[in-house]
Amino acid sequence: MEVSKDGKNFKEVASLKRDYQTNPGAKIDNFKMEFEPQENIRFVRVSVEPLAKTPNGGGAWLFLDEIQVK
Repeated sequence: MEVSKDGKNFKEVASLKRDYQTNPGAKIDNFKMEFEPQENIRFVRVSVEPLAKTPNGGGAWLFLDEIQVK
């Protein structure tokens, strides 16, 4: 997760790495990322890198919905 005052210069403030897990069915997970309060932040950027292929060679899907900033 990165934050910026101007939308051009971003600073990384948090990151999350999750190991591959087999998922036999649809599953919804919530992830929480915390960082120290920053002054005058107007922009938050969340970057996600999905797997190109699973370890056993199959395709991988990634769905992302509802990002809350408090």
